[in-house]
Amino acid sequence: MLPSLFDAPTTATERGEKNESILVSRAIMLPSIFIYQHVYIILERRSVMWGFTIGRLFGIPVKLDVTFLLVLALALVGGVQVFLLIIILFGTVLYHEFVHSLVARHYGVRIEAITLFPLGGLSQMEEIPREYELRIAIVGPLSNLLVAAVLYVAAMAAGSAPTMTVTLDSLSYLDAFFSINLILGAFNLVPAFPLDGGRIFRHLLAQRMDYTSATKLSVRIGQAIALALAFIGAIYNWFLILIAFFIFISGRGEMTLVSTKEALEGRTMADIMRDMPPALSPEDTVEDARAMMEEIKEQVLPVVSDGILVGIVHAGDVSSVKPFLRESARVKDIYDDVPMTSHPASPADEIFQTIEQKRIDVVYVVEESTPIGVVYKRDFELLTTLST
Repeated sequence: MLPSLFDAPTTATERGEKNESILVSRAIMLPSIFIYQHVYIILERRSVMWGFTIGRLFGIPVKLDVTFLLVLALALVGGVQVFLLIIILFGTVLYHEFVHSLVARHYGVRIEAITLFPLGGLSQMEEIPREYELRIAIVGPLSNLLVAAVLYVAAMAAGSAPTMTVTLDSLSYLDAFFSINLILGAFNLVPAFPLDGGRIFRHLLAQRMDYTSATKLSVRIGQAIALALAFIGAIYNWFLILIAFFIFISGRGEMTLVSTKEALEGRTMADIMRDMPPALSPEDTVEDARAMMEEIKEQVLPVVSDGILVGIVHAGDVSSVKPFLRESARVKDIYDDVPMTSHPASPADEIFQTIEQKRIDVVYVVEESTPIGVVYKRDFELLTTLST
């Protein structure tokens, strides 16, 4: 049966076996929190570009986040059993994400990559059309439950049913594969963001109310579930508090995303843009850039040559130049490419969706090659606050 996180062991032998079982069950459960592509949690503010590609599946890049090195280190010190368990665990997570991605691509959604973190998987894709959200969300957990069902039937036909007890000292790969798929599939059906169940529940609610109201209600229910988990965790096991924390934060992030898009609906970039800040020339010194940033209190400045936007300079670029070199170093030596430009008539909600996906902090509004305004990510968030 499933090793309990709550029952107290009574003997030393039982404690040893139970600790191993709990260790495995924790390793199985935690990644299931981070399965769907819109994961707005602590990871939301950190770029997922710090990683490396390990291969492609049907043209979809598969990446390991740099923090995945922690998992590899655990595999090295844990021995063969831990290594094989990690392979089964993250292979199952990758399968789950891959099914999501294939179905999304079938409906015309562009897939950038699948990235594996120590805490699970992340499918990076463009915005999903609402009419396909249910199908794309539900196929992930159903695929895991299908694998678990096939394994169970096959094992029964062979005369021995798989169990949910997984220990490192007597690891059964069939039991591990069965357990991970069953837990991953079932847990992701819980109606709480960022789990697939939260999106399924939101889609069903949206059949009876507007999308924003459906999101608010599903987020609140998910956060209520998180609070219940936290209460149980405070009594029995701290690990449930960790799960509750991530669910609660993720729900808030989803609500912010939907509220911002609602506030931007019907607006263009021309409606919300600021005036262009003072621009740097490629021939200006790095010290000029530092002084201008300090004067106008901005962390990023445009670089314009002959009236055309050619790049941007971040405060970090300036800081990377040693102070005694800033009078001689030129802006042209340190500026970055412009991450994104927009036409004044571009829909603001679509631009916001793009900068969220690509982790962009600033968009310059350009008309006939001439920059006429700028919108920072904080401007989108401020507009949402004012609208609320």
